[in-house]
Amino acid sequence: MVKLRAVHRFNLGKKPVQEHKNRCWVCSKKIGITGFECRCRYTFCAAHRYMEQHDCSYDIKSLHRKKLKKDLEEIRASKVIKL
Repeated sequence: MVKLRAVHRFNLGKKPVQEHKNRCWVCSKKIGITGFECRCRYTFCAAHRYMEQHDCSYDIKSLHRKKLKKDLEEIRASKVIKL
């Protein structure tokens, strides 16, 4: 278990799959039904639920940039028809 955590922390290889979804990925605290599932597909306790606290690998900024770019393209004014 220690080797897997070292690989996870230092990104030495492929990120392992979380086997026990009823425990926090960072601190292994038992969470039951109060766990929070992040977009990186790991489950965390209340203390580690935010992206900054568990070193999330999911790139939320690029997702928002793509969405904003798509939304801005759609808001184009139609041309005014001259009479």
